[in-house]
Amino acid sequence: MKKGINVLKNAVLRKAVDDCNLQKVEEALKEATLDNINHRIYHNHQGWHYYSTLLDDAIVDQDCPDSIANTLIEHGADIRIKGEYGRTSLINAIIHKKDSIAQKIINVILSEGIKQKLPEESVDEYISKEISIKDNGGKSALHYSLYYERFEVTQTLLRYHAKVEKEDIELARSKDNQQIVKLLEMKFNAQLSTIRATTLNTTKPDIKSIMEQICNTNRSNGAFDLRNCTAENTAIADTNSTTILGSTTLILAMVNTAAAAMLGIVAQNTPNILTMFNGKSLPEFNQTDISPTQKDDSGSIAGIVTGILGAIVVGIVGCFVVKKCRSNHQEIEYDSVPSTLGQPQSEHTGQSSTSETSV
Repeated sequence: MKKGINVLKNAVLRKAVDDCNLQKVEEALKEATLDNINHRIYHNHQGWHYYSTLLDDAIVDQDCPDSIANTLIEHGADIRIKGEYGRTSLINAIIHKKDSIAQKIINVILSEGIKQKLPEESVDEYISKEISIKDNGGKSALHYSLYYERFEVTQTLLRYHAKVEKEDIELARSKDNQQIVKLLEMKFNAQLSTIRATTLNTTKPDIKSIMEQICNTNRSNGAFDLRNCTAENTAIADTNSTTILGSTTLILAMVNTAAAAMLGIVAQNTPNILTMFNGKSLPEFNQTDISPTQKDDSGSIAGIVTGILGAIVVGIVGCFVVKKCRSNHQEIEYDSVPSTLGQPQSEHTGQSSTSETSV
């Protein structure tokens, strides 16, 4: 798309958006440039001076159908340009009850992460960071979804790992929605577990070194392919967690040929197998205790045959890795892996006071 501001075409597009006329908006967009679409417009409303984009105007105008804003987004409207209160398009969509626009924005962010060909765990982190951006008042999209009781949007944000604050949980309690409270508490506890694991791996390099060998990874920030939680001096992977794309830890381990990591997953799901952390020999495991048939959202399956053969292979490799790790770190003693895993995972209309409401 061409760049640069065309004053005439800019005026035509702006008029079409102001009139909430989808047909005219689509016609104007055929000739518009990205600069036209994302141009910040100056307003002087009864002495109130502010700037907004066409996307802002389409979102906050209650007479405009969601299709206007969604069409602008499809043609390159920048969802990251903040308004006068530092609010993102996502926050504005939630405040003004434009749920389909909020979902559209989340889908755009997710697509960006996938197009960058990031690893699945990095896609999780990318979208989590983007949807957790706060406004000038320190409030996130999640907080506004709770305040305005947009609970379906709340669940969507949590599914995409929006960061949870203590005040978000308190706000949910005040809204008397126990289901949302439980979801928030689960996510908040998972965040704490991840922080503890990262801190553990940063402050105790010997443990970090062993975890890297076991998980067949080499990550400087302690965020392994498998989500980590901690208990005392033990770092284990939560086998119940999944990525945004739906891959289980077992599927991730298979895809990344992390044989030793697979052993840990099998160990957590099989009570008859000794943990890789206690350094003892591995007894025969009960194959009926293993459930390797979980599918991700794309239909991939860790088949029964692959699971059985893989378990045999990882048993051999796992023993080798454990012995090697322990021989290099004789001074460290490990407790067995605990039986209980950590939990996985208007600002410018001048017609409403919602944008100025203290939340």
